[in-house]
Amino acid sequence: MESIYAMNIKAYNTGTIELMPYPEHGEFCIVGVFAIDAQARTIHYRLQEPRKTKRLSGFFPELERKLFTRTLKSVHEEWLRLADMVNKGDHTEEFRELTKVDGADIFKAIVQPREGMIRHKERGTILSKDINAWLDEAFTKMVLRIDLDSIYPEETKFTNHVSSLLKEWNVAGAWKAGRVGQEDYHTTFPFTYTPQGAERVERAIKPLFLGQDSATKILDHGDVWLQKVRRLKHFNLAPELLIFPVQRPVESDDIRQKHADLVIEDLKQAGVEVIEQNNIAHLQHYVQIEATENAPLFTQPQAY
Repeated sequence: MESIYAMNIKAYNTGTIELMPYPEHGEFCIVGVFAIDAQARTIHYRLQEPRKTKRLSGFFPELERKLFTRTLKSVHEEWLRLADMVNKGDHTEEFRELTKVDGADIFKAIVQPREGMIRHKERGTILSKDINAWLDEAFTKMVLRIDLDSIYPEETKFTNHVSSLLKEWNVAGAWKAGRVGQEDYHTTFPFTYTPQGAERVERAIKPLFLGQDSATKILDHGDVWLQKVRRLKHFNLAPELLIFPVQRPVESDDIRQKHADLVIEDLKQAGVEVIEQNNIAHLQHYVQIEATENAPLFTQPQAY
């Protein structure tokens, strides 16, 4: 078998650069991605341009645009200086002072918790023969937020299953993919219901796959939708009912199961109605529309 070294495949420790104005609330917006060559100990990264702040203003409208511009400019300068020092092998006292830890462990130094609006979060180790291509793809998905859900085809399959159930229950015509929110902040759900004549979505369904092959990926994917829910509620844009059918890990991996439990509990605390895959039939109680005009719009869910 040809070794990964013969194929020029290298191992990289990866992470995200996150803007977190309110650390106590845990709300963040990813503004960059980075990778450290585990063997050659070199830095590679992509960062959001300081002038492109519209998305950040959408997440944190109460903050002035110039704060984002100033912060991103500072981050660009720090990473340029850091990459210059590390990639040239210049492990100086300045580098050690900057990271507050031994300059030999570059990745550990970068993800070390520090005060301020910027957090560097570990995202796991990857194997790649073209780190620039990987960074471009990661930046597109995690920062530009383009085609984020396509990372997990299992989620698409799970969503299709929910769609088939809605057809089986004869309510598919009432549930359409749609945008929840308004121009200032919104997100798209695969299934939404808006009563006739109403201006706002009343109920929305988002099937969520939490069976990723690592505990970190489970938390990361769950955090994406947890953040969306929190934002919608912050702006009073959330539907009356948010329903998340959830598919957890199939294997009896204690750590992955516990991380899935953590995501599910966080979603419940955020006001989401969570229905696990083994109880998916219970979804019918939330989506069945009564035929009579004066009856409750949906049948009341039963206690289980």
